[in-house]
Amino acid sequence: MKIIDLGVCIDNNDPKGLGRIRCIGYDDYVSGKENYKKYTPYDENDPFVALPFLPNNINFIPEVNQTVKVLRYNTEKTTVNQEYIAGPFTTRYDYSSQTFSQQIAPTTFGVGVKKKKDIIKNGSLPPDCANTLAKNTDYAISGKYGSDVLMTEGGLVLRGGKLLSKQSASAPERERLADFPISSKKVAKLQLKKFPEKRISKIDIVKKTTYENANLKYIIEYNLDSLTSPQIVSFFVYKIQEGTYGDLFKTNTFTEFTDTSTLPVVLLNSDNTTTTPTLTVDMSTMVGFNDFGVDGKITLICSEIRTKLLKIKEDGFVGLFNADVNKKFSNPEELTNIYPFFFRPTTSFRTTQTSDTTVLERKDAVLSNIRLAKGVVQSGLVWSAIQFKAPSFTKEEEVEKLIKDSSSREQTFGSVVADKLYLLSTDTNFTNKSIDFEKLDGYEYTQENYLNLIDPNTYGVVRGEILLEFLRSMFNVMLTHTHNINKPYARTDYEAHNTMAELYNKLESELLNKSVRIN
Repeated sequence: MKIIDLGVCIDNNDPKGLGRIRCIGYDDYVSGKENYKKYTPYDENDPFVALPFLPNNINFIPEVNQTVKVLRYNTEKTTVNQEYIAGPFTTRYDYSSQTFSQQIAPTTFGVGVKKKKDIIKNGSLPPDCANTLAKNTDYAISGKYGSDVLMTEGGLVLRGGKLLSKQSASAPERERLADFPISSKKVAKLQLKKFPEKRISKIDIVKKTTYENANLKYIIEYNLDSLTSPQIVSFFVYKIQEGTYGDLFKTNTFTEFTDTSTLPVVLLNSDNTTTTPTLTVDMSTMVGFNDFGVDGKITLICSEIRTKLLKIKEDGFVGLFNADVNKKFSNPEELTNIYPFFFRPTTSFRTTQTSDTTVLERKDAVLSNIRLAKGVVQSGLVWSAIQFKAPSFTKEEEVEKLIKDSSSREQTFGSVVADKLYLLSTDTNFTNKSIDFEKLDGYEYTQENYLNLIDPNTYGVVRGEILLEFLRSMFNVMLTHTHNINKPYARTDYEAHNTMAELYNKLESELLNKSVRIN
């Protein structure tokens, strides 16, 4: 006879409250045993009774129809000599919803049973499941769906509701919940932690350089017709349409790699297409150009690109375009009011793909030789006719730093996190509100208990810093008031009064923390 076997729970309602269950062997039938001898369910002759193998202080009773592992310590007797362990399970976070077929999937009994999906790939959970399972380096006790206790190095975390509730999940989320532990943004937690050294906050004054930030007006891109027989240099000038685009076209954020293919930019050219260059230069008309080899031609082309970009930097678009392109500008001032602008290679040129290494080397040679100034290579910002970088200014800022405090070797923290926190005392506290604790659920406070019986009979906790700020303001008013006390003091243009009035008007919303309540 097997020492350990699989069984199926058929009854988990132990009249003695000992956590016993009635279970049938995986290969047995209830009818085959129930007439073996007379018995009453859960008495000493009941052939189906199994005691919990785990200590009685650990409560893990399987659901009816769930699989259990049955251990028999006296195989010669068939009653009162077997114990059970709930399982096996194919989950660490959702035990009660496990079906018999799911439970036996990883065993030899589960042939033909659909296997659950892998939830960890490359050592990590999917982003929407992050932090739902205990790390392998920690110890943990997993409870029912969404609850656990984590025992970390020097720490303890008690979590309730770490997983997205099945009742509030959308249809696609419910389908995914069948295989993945989706984390919830609403988690109630009690956290205790000790760190090996004490740290305190210190304010340092640091100097920070900040650059001015403005909207770009133009984007200028350059391109070559070929890297095997180069001849034509093309310039594409894009005007950025007026509008609000957030940080997209800001000088501090726009880069060579910003994609503008679907953005509100207009290519300036003579035929109003999205492909014709704004300006082309036929290098073959240059005296002696065709006498050079490919590398020599590329050197001349780089020089031409640099020359054109530097001319635009200094003079704007004056004298650069033909009459058809000039018509795009309503007045001569627009030809010079072009700053700031950004220059870069076209995406097609920058991302040239080929197996010919010589061609790729030539492309890199072009990009590395478009050098307009120190540190301005291949692409960059032109802030004005006289400078590339945006103007900068230095200001002092307060920076909070954590430093080691040698007065103590260790430091401990404790926190309770939830949407609403209640600090409740069952002793009389002489307030006008009282909680009838006898009406509260004695096992676990329900949502109705919190909202109907506790919340209305508690008070919001005061934020001490806000109260102190208001009291200081009142003190300042009294200290600076110089009028006759029998008359109202003048309030117009009285800065101390204005500050006090502003604080008073928002006192309730800022002073009371209505989510942390006491009785």
